[in-house]
Amino acid sequence: QHGASVVVANAVTADDFFEAKAAVPDLRLTFDTGNCAMGEDPAISLRRCISDVVHVHAKDYEIRESMFSGSRQGRNGQWFRPTLHGRGNVDLGGIIGVLADLSYDQYICIEYASKDLRPDEGIRCSARYIQRLIDRIAIERTENS
Repeated sequence: QHGASVVVANAVTADDFFEAKAAVPDLRLTFDTGNCAMGEDPAISLRRCISDVVHVHAKDYEIRESMFSGSRQGRNGQWFRPTLHGRGNVDLGGIIGVLADLSYDQYICIEYASKDLRPDEGIRCSARYIQRLIDRIAIERTENS
């Protein structure tokens, strides 16, 4: 060990990651909510991978059953286009809830890939949205304990 670790962003599914990890046993995971949504339910995938997760990328997509402007097709057959966090169909609140359930206390990186707003505006809006989700879940956990 030299103090550094190799980390990969999930290509799509937990099985994809575990296949790579079989070849590189020390491999760790940056869990990308958007990449995952293109292949499987992110909350389920996250639960399977959490012991290897060192970083989370929060990305939101508008998801439709048929092709639309600016979209690309996911492995699951649906069509995806990046959008402002909170405007899409990726259940970011559910994912943050899973992170809380699993005691994840590391960084959640906002991956702003949308063209909805200028990057500076989009990052501010997205950061506020993600922080509100984190705060809401923390309050819910406090009230229920």
